[in-house]
Amino acid sequence: MLRILLERLCGTFTKKKTDLDKDVIIEDEIWVGSNVTILCGAHISRDCVVAAGAIVNKYIPPYAIVAGIPAKVIKYRFTPEQIIEHEKTIYTEEKRLTLEEIVKSREIIKK
Repeated sequence: MLRILLERLCGTFTKKKTDLDKDVIIEDEIWVGSNVTILCGAHISRDCVVAAGAIVNKYIPPYAIVAGIPAKVIKYRFTPEQIIEHEKTIYTEEKRLTLEEIVKSREIIKK
């Protein structure tokens, strides 16, 4: 009886990786508004803006503006071409995002 109760509360006793085991990744140059909640497994990429009161629970692509519960991309700060130019002024060549990486990260969110 106790085992059934624990399984219902905590999941099965197998050693599966749960959301609580996932790391939170916050990259450079982000802005987070007040009362934002960042949950386990969230990944906020570089130069993002997270609106006040948002709940972030998944991957946010670079240069995105997100808002809502759960946080969703409402806009991008720059076009991919503008991001390339912006990155040239801030990051060294090995740390810069490529055009392909930027486009791919935006496509992940659309799925």
